Amino acid sequence: RHNWLVFSTMRRFLKDHGPFDVTFVPTVVGHHIWAWRLLSLLYPKRIGRLVLLIRNNAASYAPGSTAPVFNRAAKLLKWGLRSFASDIDAGRVVFATDSARLADEYRALAGLTPVVFPSPRVAPPAAQSDPRDPTAPVLFACLGPARFEKGIDVLQRAIALYLADNAAPPARFAIQWPSPIDDATGAPYPPDAALAASGRVDFLEQPLDSAGYDALLASTDCMVLPYRRSSYFARISGVAVEAVTGGIPVITTRDTWTADLVANSGAGIAVDDGDAAGLAAAMADMVRDYPRWRAEAEAARAGAQAAHSGGEFLEKLWGQSAS
Repeated sequence: RHNWLVFSTMRRFLKDHGPFDVTFVPTVVGHHIWAWRLLSLLYPKRIGRLVLLIRNNAASYAPGSTAPVFNRAAKLLKWGLRSFASDIDAGRVVFATDSARLADEYRALAGLTPVVFPSPRVAPPAAQSDPRDPTAPVLFACLGPARFEKGIDVLQRAIALYLADNAAPPARFAIQWPSPIDDATGAPYPPDAALAASGRVDFLEQPLDSAGYDALLASTDCMVLPYRRSSYFARISGVAVEAVTGGIPVITTRDTWTADLVANSGAGIAVDDGDAAGLAAAMADMVRDYPRWRAEAEAARAGAQAAHSGGEFLEKLWGQSAS
C-alpha cells in the first residue's frame, strides 16, 4: 500500500513537472524502495539524478557487539537496494545515508557503499545574552518526542536517583513527551508521577512550535540522550547535532554514533547502555564542573557547525553537477 501511494503520487507529479536535474528523497524507508525503483525505470529523464537518503537503521546490535543483526524485513530491503546497483555504478542513482556507522551497516546488508551526508542544521539560537547565573540550577533537557528506544525509562530512573541524593548539586529537568508511548512489551509507559510532583522535572506534554522549541534549546544547559545502543549504535540524533552546533554539552550512551559526534565535534560524557546509576553520576559530574564543560562545548561549536553546514550537504547532493 505504501509503495503504491508513493508510486501513484510521484508519477502524477513527475508527469506535471520537471524534468529535474536532481530528485532528492530525504527519508527512504523499506516500504517505499520498490516504488522508487519503478519510477526510476519509467521516468529516468524526468527524475534526473536520484538521491535516496536512508536514515533509519536496518539492524539491531547485541550488547557489546558491533555485528549487525538483520531481520526478515531487512533482507527484503536488501533486494530492493541491490536492484539499483547498475544505476548506482552509472551515477544515475546515489544511495546515501547520514552516518558512517549506518554506511557500514548497509554495506554489510546489501554490498553497496552509501555516500555519507552531513546532517545540516540551521544555526541554533545563541544562548541567552546575559551571563549565566552560576548559582542557578543546571537545566538538563531531553528533547525530541520520548520513545522507549531512546532510553526514557533509564532517564527517569536516573533522575529519581539524582533527586534522592541530598548531596547532589541543584539541577532541573525538561523532558519532551508530547504523545503516549509504550514500553518494550507494548504496555503503556507514562511519565513518573513522583518526578512530576517534585517541582524539578517538567514533562512537556504539549507539542512545541518552532519558536517554543528554539527557546527551550537556547535555555538548555546540557542535553541528556540515553539512547538504547541496540537501536542507536549506528543511527544519528538530530537533537545531538543541534546541541553540538549550539555549544551545548551532551550526556549520551557509550559506543553509539552520538557518542562519536560528541567526542569529535562537541563536549560531554558517555555512559554505559542502560546504566541509570552511571547516568545520575554523570549528571552530578556535569553540574559540579559545568563551566568547564560549557567552555569546551562552546570551543567546539564552530567546527561542529562547519561539519554540518548546508553547504557541505549541497556539495554531496549535487555531486559532480555542482559546477
